[in-house]
Amino acid sequence: MEMKKYFRAFILMAGILSLQSCGEKMQDEYPKDMVVRYSENGGMAPYGKTIFLSIDSSYVEFFNAGARNKVYMKFSETDLKSLYEQFKKNNFSQISTYTEEGIMDRGGTTVSIKYGGKEIEKSNSGISFVDESYLKYYREVESAINRLVDSFLQRMKRNFKIELDTSLIGENRQFQFKLNRDEYVYNSESDGKRDSIVLGVLDGENSFYISLGEAKPGNLYSERVPIMIDPLMAGLRFYYDSSDIKWDKIELNFN
Repeated sequence: MEMKKYFRAFILMAGILSLQSCGEKMQDEYPKDMVVRYSENGGMAPYGKTIFLSIDSSYVEFFNAGARNKVYMKFSETDLKSLYEQFKKNNFSQISTYTEEGIMDRGGTTVSIKYGGKEIEKSNSGISFVDESYLKYYREVESAINRLVDSFLQRMKRNFKIELDTSLIGENRQFQFKLNRDEYVYNSESDGKRDSIVLGVLDGENSFYISLGEAKPGNLYSERVPIMIDPLMAGLRFYYDSSDIKWDKIELNFN
């Protein structure tokens, strides 16, 4: 009897997974009305990202510990056609998902594609999970979306100078600096003393984490702050004034 009960439970579970994975097959030709949405969130961690892609307009919006930055993009039909091929190649409509109640503050991602009046959405976030046997295909689609966006953003970034005053890095003092979600990390103890750093940044609001501590345990100062970078700024100068860390804008010199 016990064996029969487990067998029935197995058949029921297989049926549920089958129902969730038997979506309609994706059409062969690239749909010109295709809209792709991708969202990423850190659960309890204060970061996230939203991507919207279509032939008419596209954008990516970042959330990094209080800093929000939205960048508009433009992609060719060839770019979007290649992306659609990744959805087809990885049988996106057939990817199986399941839910687990009682999951708290779990981050993750959600991907959807819409065309011809229908939408296919798969989520690996919160209480929704992509079945282990389909995870590879889901991640391939995720990677294709992010590669397309990242290649565009790399062309948009510009050099931005961070000047570090000598007051930040004393004999027994350790200075740490991070840009956004560990996009760039500098630690004076492991990386050696520097008087400046040149970063690739996007104009708009960026999150800066700055920490000043003694060589012995205990920080003097630690804060994560959103700073707006405008096109007229060449960089930022950070310094310590005996109570906390402060910064000044370095304006572009047109002379």
